Amino acid sequence: MIYLGVEMINQELIKFEDFVNLYDNKVDKITFKKAHTHRVVAFCKQLADYLKLDEKDTRIAMLLGLYHDLGRFEQIRVYNTFDDFKSEDHAILSNKMLDKYNFLEEEVDANVIKTAIYNHNKFAIEDNLDARTLMFCKLIRDADKLDIITMFSKKELKVTATKFTISDIVYETLMNEQLIRHEDTEHKLDYYMLEVGLVFDLYFNYSIKYSKDHHIFIDLIDIIASNNPQESDRLIKVKNKLIEYTDQRLLNEKD
Repeated sequence: MIYLGVEMINQELIKFEDFVNLYDNKVDKITFKKAHTHRVVAFCKQLADYLKLDEKDTRIAMLLGLYHDLGRFEQIRVYNTFDDFKSEDHAILSNKMLDKYNFLEEEVDANVIKTAIYNHNKFAIEDNLDARTLMFCKLIRDADKLDIITMFSKKELKVTATKFTISDIVYETLMNEQLIRHEDTEHKLDYYMLEVGLVFDLYFNYSIKYSKDHHIFIDLIDIIASNNPQESDRLIKVKNKLIEYTDQRLLNEKD
């Protein structure tokens, strides 16, 4: 994988490859997560360019992409799942890996990196962070979401048929332009709608525009609808809501 600005993290990429090679690279989940990591680094670089970060902070942004899912590899080795609710919080596990393998031993911004990684998978970013740390938290959350939804839209992550209908609380949450809580999901279709609702947690104009230009959320809804025709009426309304929401965000946040 080649990124613009890759020279800023050459040594870290080598160390990351050494880390991944500690695991069984014949396991699909390991190669899947490695590829995801590289793409998130690329999204982090694009967001850093959009925000006009200096070289130091651009490097931090790229390191966030590189390190944010270190815990996933250990999660697969120990639990053979990506489900934090059936194993342990992978962000916390990522920070444990950072410490165990001394990834941050020479980083003056180690606390910023660890805080952003800790917050990248939470329902909401913790309160009382300084502006710079908060910016990095938002950046890695956006970059991660953009790749996850892109994988769904390209069918690299599969949407399957279900016999369920969308739970009322999940539907109402979406129509109110709010994030869905995991504890409010009752079945697989609700989970897919949780993924759709991630659009309401994108922070930067770049991310909204990317999602619209590449129609990744709209593709996801169409894929869900094709597999779950029993909810076609509600899914059309959700799709229209997303189009309305992204158009309004772009109108309100013109550069």
